Amino acid sequence: MYLNHIELDGRVYKTGDTFKYIKIPKSTDGYSGLDYIKIGEIVKLSTIKRQEHRDGRLNITFGIEMSSGVRCEQWHNLDGMLSSRTGYYIREKHLINAFTRVSDTMFVSKPFSFKRKDLKNMKCKTISPMPGGKEMVVEFDEDVGGCGADGLGKAGHCLVVPNDVLMPIKEKEKSKTNKSKSGKKA
Repeated sequence: MYLNHIELDGRVYKTGDTFKYIKIPKSTDGYSGLDYIKIGEIVKLSTIKRQEHRDGRLNITFGIEMSSGVRCEQWHNLDGMLSSRTGYYIREKHLINAFTRVSDTMFVSKPFSFKRKDLKNMKCKTISPMPGGKEMVVEFDEDVGGCGADGLGKAGHCLVVPNDVLMPIKEKEKSKTNKSKSGKKA
């Protein structure tokens, strides 16, 4: 059975959600197709498949496709939903451990300059992934001298930024929490 959305352990997944590939999992458990994704690639959740086995076990898999449209040798067509070699089924644990949801609120995590201004640590909102999947159109809280993303954002606040310099705000907060915990004396 194919689903449009599902809630698992308090997390809601919907078809159309976008995720950024952030790390290669220690164990892909037979999911060698993940080896074909580059760090920073954006994937879209195309389908959610729910299978109930005769013994009552429930199997949930997530069908992903690369936003770039690149074809991969180990990938397939998600049961005829996509073009050949553009989709791949993964488990929730791979989605959680190897990807981060492209959230509305991100920050620039690495040095990135525009018009001689370093935008590192600046907060922004995602507007849209760019064709090719390696960049994202974002809107900054302040005017950075950019564009208005064809009316999708505020004039001067928008830029096209590489995915590898963007991280969700939650990751920044998690990093601060871990640093403060490790800085405390026992």
